[in-house]
Amino acid sequence: MPNKLLIVDDEPAILRSLARVFTREGYSVFTADSGNAALAIMQLEACQVVISDFRMPIMDGAALLAEIKILYPASLCIVLSGFADFNAVLALLNSGSAFRFLQKPWDETTLLVEVAEAFRTYDETRDEKIITQLMASSADGLVEVFAGGQLGRVNGIAKNLLKLNDVNHSTFVELFSPVSDDGVAHLLDSPTGHAVLKTVAGREIEAFVKIVYEHSRVLQVLLVDDAEPVFSSLINLPAVLDQKSILCSADVHLQAGTPFAMVAIQLKNYGFWSEMVGFSEAEALFEDISAVLLKQASKISALMGYLANEQFVLLLDNISAELD
Repeated sequence: MPNKLLIVDDEPAILRSLARVFTREGYSVFTADSGNAALAIMQLEACQVVISDFRMPIMDGAALLAEIKILYPASLCIVLSGFADFNAVLALLNSGSAFRFLQKPWDETTLLVEVAEAFRTYDETRDEKIITQLMASSADGLVEVFAGGQLGRVNGIAKNLLKLNDVNHSTFVELFSPVSDDGVAHLLDSPTGHAVLKTVAGREIEAFVKIVYEHSRVLQVLLVDDAEPVFSSLINLPAVLDQKSILCSADVHLQAGTPFAMVAIQLKNYGFWSEMVGFSEAEALFEDISAVLLKQASKISALMGYLANEQFVLLLDNISAELD
């Protein structure tokens, strides 16, 4: 994705000067001489970074940046104005509408550094959101590893596979026996790495590079011998939480053409709370939640199963409409 920069100022000479500077640096530059023109460009281009004057007719910088914050919350805005406007701009900085305040006349080196930092922050924030969503929604075992091999977030499936529930590790290499060092190095260096590794607990794990960003990468892990289902040993769940019964019952209904409903329930942010309070406490909480859900499921004669990654599913018979 190209680095799109929008420059907003009601003085044509300033627009031309700034456009030359940033075009020379390789940015995809768009210019607007008013707030309304800037919003029209944003609607078409969704620029990652905006440089805006503060004092402009009709729609000033404060109104423009507040509107951009609402419509394009990921975009970062830099105010470039006279020092006399600082107190007015301070409210924008405190509200998060403005990323930086820079003074006119500007220092070109400082301006280039701040804009580069804005794009870096935009990319880092975007990557963080993508990884967070992936960790929360994926049914695969996922491990985040930072540059240098530092261990980041690990979702519930991967924690079980790598036996991380009772031991804290700070680096990815610590999870595996020395015989896997070459494979670990390949995973951390290659953009499309793949390796079979042996954990310190003696398990054979297959790992793939799923996503690579500038500061971190996400690895997918799974058992080489998948005969051991990861969902059955994640925590000590009652035997009635059996996904096989759910699948068999659903298949019967599908074959017979009888109406039924399936409801998916996921405990969001459970991995975060597990890290905060510790695995033992989080496991006890999980079992309490499971008991509550089971009790309610029994009241409506619903089958309930535990899938993976803090996901439950309910199967309800004789449901013919969504409202029911």
